[in-house]
Amino acid sequence: MGVLLLNYRENRWHILAIVTACLLTLLLGSAIVYASGYTLGIGDVLAISVWGHNELATTIEVRPDGYITFPLIGDRYAVGKTTSQLASEIQGELANYVVTPSVTVMVVEFRTIKIQVLGEVSKPGYYSIRANNRLMDAIGLAGGPTDKADLSSVNVTRIDQTGTKADIISTDVDNYIRNGDISGNPILADGDIIHV
Repeated sequence: MGVLLLNYRENRWHILAIVTACLLTLLLGSAIVYASGYTLGIGDVLAISVWGHNELATTIEVRPDGYITFPLIGDRYAVGKTTSQLASEIQGELANYVVTPSVTVMVVEFRTIKIQVLGEVSKPGYYSIRANNRLMDAIGLAGGPTDKADLSSVNVTRIDQTGTKADIISTDVDNYIRNGDISGNPILADGDIIHV
């Protein structure tokens, strides 16, 4: 009886740690995304501003063709670039019209991606999540891990953009929960298959 009670308490604290980690990821997600080099995709909504030129400030969605349109410079391809790369390109083009422009690009709404969660989770299945979400967000969306889940070895299968090659990323979610090692909670990509 004492052993069962101890196991219940350990599992309860383990689940509490997972829920807390999910909440922290959601709250701090935006800051982490910029630090990790988030790349833009179709459907991302961007806020672009030029210091000292409020008339050039705009909020724009990346179109299905991968382009955005910005005042004075026209169309600019955005897919696959970071916010700082796109800002630098716009700044370079804008220098023809504005003296020493300082451009800022921020993602104000992330696109939706589709993922699949399988294995030892309460509700395996297909899910739609925001592109900046991480592995713990997907596990939480799938109802959390079951008692049989081994979070020290969670696999993420990622298919490249051509659809011809798949990489399996093995990650230690337990290490993220216990030690805060962010490599155990990677940002997900469209089409990822997670196996707990």
